Amino acid sequence: MECRLKEVLSSRGMSQTFLAKQLGVTKQAVYTWTIQTSYPSLLAAYKVADMLNVQVTDIWVSNKKEEK
Repeated sequence: MECRLKEVLSSRGMSQTFLAKQLGVTKQAVYTWTIQTSYPSLLAAYKVADMLNVQVTDIWVSNKKEEK
């Protein structure tokens, strides 16, 4: 799975710290999502997508060929 959160945040002029504050999580949590060492809960993923006005699949993209 590829995470494009950093790119989406950048394109909207938002920081990881801002997103963390809006979601009520630590900035370290958001950072781990961007480097793919952890993933948000399903609810958090939908909140992120809603805040950024995109689909969840625009942020976390499945690479089905790699996952097989």
